[in-house]
Amino acid sequence: MKIALIGFGGMGQATNRIALERGHDVTAIVDPDHSEATHADLDVVALNGADVAIDFARADGVLGRIG
Repeated sequence: MKIALIGFGGMGQATNRIALERGHDVTAIVDPDHSEATHADLDVVALNGADVAIDFARADGVLGRIG
């Protein structure tokens, strides 16, 4: 499975580790504040090629991300 992770705090990092251990492909890590992120902003480029996106970012920004 190809996974895009949105938010790379504790849960995003744990999901990334487990996904890679299980042979999944993390196609994007979206987080404006993390040095390991592949994208600072959530957009079509960040989600390109992902089968699923898992959002672990702050809840108060979710409406702005789904626009």
